[in-house]
Amino acid sequence: MPPSRRTARQALNNKEGNAEEQQRPPPEKRKKSIDSYNYCTLLGIDAVPENVPTTWCKCHECPTREIPPKDAICCSMIRESDTELAENWFSFIGEFKGCYATHPKIQNLIKNKEELDSFMIIDGIRKMQIAEEGGRDPIRGYCFTDRQAGYRFACYRKITMLVHQRFGAENYVTTPACIVEAIRKLYPSNQCVVRNVEV
Repeated sequence: MPPSRRTARQALNNKEGNAEEQQRPPPEKRKKSIDSYNYCTLLGIDAVPENVPTTWCKCHECPTREIPPKDAICCSMIRESDTELAENWFSFIGEFKGCYATHPKIQNLIKNKEELDSFMIIDGIRKMQIAEEGGRDPIRGYCFTDRQAGYRFACYRKITMLVHQRFGAENYVTTPACIVEAIRKLYPSNQCVVRNVEV
């Protein structure tokens, strides 16, 4: 009995996926490259600074604790940039001189749990479909033991989708630190160890 088109397609995808994996750099190097690309592309600079500048936050809503330089992006820095990704923020926020984290759109997006619950269901289904169609293992979804972590993850993904019209690990765009801080305050971790970025 000839194999179904679905089985044949999965076999082809697996073969192409294995070849691609052989050519791709190790995960830690790929992650570092993506992080640097996000920071530089968002702000229109050549390299991520080795240390966080002492005056990097001008909105006074970013975290005061120590964070990695790649995550030290204040909304004021985006406002002063003229890159395509920065323009996406301008299109979404508009002429707003306050901190992006306090904008009504962002506040409604991160505080509306009913909409976040619906988004998690829809986004989770989409993730499973992508994995199934590609013949791959399920992509990380919303199977968190900590419900708060699920809300944080949903906020980051939904903001990226709405602002930049993109999604997926390879299309991740760093969320401004002030917004990350607002999300973390709304949905604090129930665990002892907290990562700086959970997307």
